[in-house]
Amino acid sequence: MSFTFAPIFTPSTPAAGITASSAPTVVAATMPAVVIFPSGNPQAATVPTGTTAGINPYIFTPSFSVAVGGSVAFLLLGAILSIQLIRSRSWYFNLAPQAAFVETAGMIARTHSTLHLSNVTAFAIQLFGTMIVPGSITAIATIFTFTRLMWWVTPNDKRNMQQIGLPVKWVSAIWAGMSIGCDIAKGLGMNVHTISFASKIQLIGMVVQVFVFAGFAIFASRFMIRAQRWAVNGNAESKSWEKLGWTIVAAMTVLTVR
Repeated sequence: MSFTFAPIFTPSTPAAGITASSAPTVVAATMPAVVIFPSGNPQAATVPTGTTAGINPYIFTPSFSVAVGGSVAFLLLGAILSIQLIRSRSWYFNLAPQAAFVETAGMIARTHSTLHLSNVTAFAIQLFGTMIVPGSITAIATIFTFTRLMWWVTPNDKRNMQQIGLPVKWVSAIWAGMSIGCDIAKGLGMNVHTISFASKIQLIGMVVQVFVFAGFAIFASRFMIRAQRWAVNGNAESKSWEKLGWTIVAAMTVLTVR
């Protein structure tokens, strides 16, 4: 029987009716015990060449070059956003550079984790820094910004569920709550000791979150199209609210693709 992973193996006793060639093997290492299935299992991820021996905690094969490139890219993005924030004094958007710097820390941790697969701390930092925190921070900031835009430009007689599509006072809570719920599901996947089950939990959380982000982009696009026919307050019109609204739609589309 061949295996995808490289650490020391402690064979387990196959259950009745299961042959030795098909039974999974329990791995003994510094990480919590996990079940590694024979090669060919779609849930198994290979250990990158040039790394130290250890369990591969990823559900894919991590790339060192991508991790390094991501670290540099997000560091530059965070610096650019910080300069724009200070120059424009738009303190409400301070979550954007924060998200970029958190992503930078996550990619740096992934760079180390790619070379040292047995380092549980580096893996945990990169997981929260790349998969959970930045997307949530940026998405919630985007949702809250669009909600404020809705209240700003929507006439009083249009602030109802028929025109908006959702309870007006609960728009932010509904979309942000669904996004956070998906992040919780992805975080819970880290604590499951069976790779196949953990990957399923994380995959479900990721897929549902993609639909949440895509759904909000569609919701925001619908509002922008309908709002074209409304008599918007002169103050909002002078501030180019349409440009801000479509920028938010584009930002959420980018988050969906990410």
